[in-house]
Amino acid sequence: MKQAYHYVCQKINACTHNISLITLLPLSEKIAYQAGQYVEVLLNNGTYLALSIANMPNADGLLEIHLRHDENHPLAQQFMHELKHKKQIRLYGPKGNCTLTRASNVQELIFVAGGTGFGPINALLEDALYHGKSPGKIALYWGIRRPADAYKATLLQKWQKEFKCFNYEIVLSEPSDFLSWQGPTGLVHEYVAHQLSDFNQICMFASGPYPMIKAAHALFCQHGLASDRFFSDIL
Repeated sequence: MKQAYHYVCQKINACTHNISLITLLPLSEKIAYQAGQYVEVLLNNGTYLALSIANMPNADGLLEIHLRHDENHPLAQQFMHELKHKKQIRLYGPKGNCTLTRASNVQELIFVAGGTGFGPINALLEDALYHGKSPGKIALYWGIRRPADAYKATLLQKWQKEFKCFNYEIVLSEPSDFLSWQGPTGLVHEYVAHQLSDFNQICMFASGPYPMIKAAHALFCQHGLASDRFFSDIL
């Protein structure tokens, strides 16, 4: 039987009407994980919900979760309901192998996120920036549907000022609904394909909806990215 780790919800911060940042605190033993990994939570109905960890490991064992919980994500809605009514939750893991240990012999790390797929990317960026686990340049491309979905924009601005190796762009997929938007537009993976001129010396980590990840992998490989340098836990 898999080992269960018992956590409690310390805080829920609503970023938008359907995106929340959740902080989980270990009650006893904490999960030992690497940035980029995820855990599973056991819900009352016996099903498991995968939760990407959005922060690198810390001394307190706190886990930050970025969760979209609209009508298209019923398990996430159930999890939010249980957080508000249960004293503790059971987590299992860690799972996944999208860690920076897989990136080697490259000149640049590229991170592509779609929506709350930014969560594990956030953890990987923390690891790369604060632990120096980067071969050189680091670039993030974050695809969102509406400007409010860029819920960590202030942090990204801070990092860009603090770390000369880091650059980011936020790409809006539905610009016709937000005429005042002045940044990049379109599908984030297509935007990345037009921005990068050389795919030979990079490693790419991608997180987001499955259709986006599948399309991104196919497109980037067409542009010369080696398939074994594209990392995502959902492919």
